[in-house]
Amino acid sequence: MTLTRQRRLLSWNGEELELFLNPVSQILLEFDEDNSATVWMFVYGKIIVDHAGILTHLRDIARKKWESPRTPWSNEERDLWRYHLCDLLKDIVGCAQTDVAAASYLIGLILPMALEGYYRYHGWWQPKPKYLFGDFVKREPDIAKFAATILANGLPLEERIGLLTDFVGEIMRPVGGCLAEWQTPPEIVQSSPKSV
Repeated sequence: MTLTRQRRLLSWNGEELELFLNPVSQILLEFDEDNSATVWMFVYGKIIVDHAGILTHLRDIARKKWESPRTPWSNEERDLWRYHLCDLLKDIVGCAQTDVAAASYLIGLILPMALEGYYRYHGWWQPKPKYLFGDFVKREPDIAKFAATILANGLPLEERIGLLTDFVGEIMRPVGGCLAEWQTPPEIVQSSPKSV
């Protein structure tokens, strides 16, 4: 028997419905893979029909997971996030001198990256993107003020970058800030050929 999955978007009685047709085994796998979006969907989604009680059971599993801390980061995952976040901040500062549009675009990329890592470091589950900033404001109102000001229109780019630098500093404080030095462990990409 072949198992399939499919995603659908449709309208029903004036409501937008997003359907994820998945075998239970796939959903449980996504729960185990620490997939925040799938867990969030089962915790906060609305069950319309569940004659067999399968969705209710999956929702109960998702709620237990949501109320428990997320799988902690390994040191390597954490440091890779630190590297990428600090590298992107340097790129923004560099682009500000030559390409204002590129710098503004990168600001839009760094904020979600920063929040994703901050949530992961603290073991928090991330809500759906449209709810993430509101959740962050509740959890960290002082740090969120930086981000809200960065996102507001009308500030000169130089001021936004100054606030962004402060924001990244606050986000990175619990993990030790930006990395002065960093390296990945060596990995074998190809074995040397056997001698003949």
